[in-house]
Amino acid sequence: MSTTRSASSIGLAASERKRLAANLNLVVQDSNYCLESKGITFMINHQNSLFPHAEIDPAWASGDYSITLSRKFGAPMHRFSAEIMQEFRHTVTHLTRAQELPKRVSIVSALREEGVTHTALALGATAARDLERNVCVVDLNWWWPSKTWNEVQQLSPGVSFILQENATVDEALVRTGSPFLKLLPAGHSSPSQRPVMARGSALKSLLDELDERFDHIILDVPAILATSDSIPLASLGSNCCLVIQQGVSAKSNTAQALDEISHLSVLGVVMNRVHLSTPNWLLKWIPQE
Repeated sequence: MSTTRSASSIGLAASERKRLAANLNLVVQDSNYCLESKGITFMINHQNSLFPHAEIDPAWASGDYSITLSRKFGAPMHRFSAEIMQEFRHTVTHLTRAQELPKRVSIVSALREEGVTHTALALGATAARDLERNVCVVDLNWWWPSKTWNEVQQLSPGVSFILQENATVDEALVRTGSPFLKLLPAGHSSPSQRPVMARGSALKSLLDELDERFDHIILDVPAILATSDSIPLASLGSNCCLVIQQGVSAKSNTAQALDEISHLSVLGVVMNRVHLSTPNWLLKWIPQE
């Protein structure tokens, strides 16, 4: 039997983070259970058990409810399938069941190219659409901006210009097809400027201003183990979410990244592009929800 599995962690203590890192061996390391790379799964730690993900609503499966991030009156910039959006709708539902969605959420990963930008945009789009909250997704990755952010950057001077007082927030914000969702790219900066911007008061002041304008701020942060500047950037969020892509992060990388952000409240772990094939004989021993 082939099924997508999820497991979650909301407000993890240090001991829980350690146990989560150990449990990730089943998901990340063991090729018997990670046979294909497909879809996005949110990890929910539900009494230490794994349970099948929610079935896709037929209306979503039809594709009619796919969300497209687009320039205002322009061509699509980033498209999410109905299946992906259903996954993130499920994620937001779990996050808001126990508590209000945090004001600021840092999306982080252990290594590069694990899907942080995709996760940040999908989470922002879901909260904007389903909750009708005003959301701003902010890119803070001056080191390795994604292809999507490079495209957005053509429409905006970005965060760096605001910090240098060469642009205003209104000039830098990029509107989308949704009235509830805005984007703010990182902008261009020299390597010598980045540590100063990551730790400076100007960036904190900018985020404080965005807090006044938006209900939620989603921060796209560079990989934790790729640059030391990622830790102060991640700390700008009140909570964080760790993204893990199957086949990229080893268990040791994940454990190290969790240790580096141990001072933050970890909302959960997003398993990116993972599909688990579970034998029928084992499935009956896994608690179902």
